[in-house]
Amino acid sequence: MRAELTLIVMIEGPSWAVQCLEFDIAAQGDTVAEALKDFAATFDAERKINNIWGAPRAPVCYWNTLRDKLCEECERTTP
Repeated sequence: MRAELTLIVMIEGPSWAVQCLEFDIAAQGDTVAEALKDFAATFDAERKINNIWGAPRAPVCYWNTLRDKLCEECERTTP
């Protein structure tokens, strides 16, 4: 089964972090590419081990981060 995921990529100290919104799954790496690669491996492992479709969504603070960034972008592009 294919699913479209929303990922937030952010810097946390010296590392990069990836947080999935649809599922509370995250990963870190020294680079964005490494964090994304680690996320893919973590997501795949979770999918195989657990019934991921029943997993909780990311905490609301991450959804708010996405909303806030989208609002900032709209404000910059609105005449």
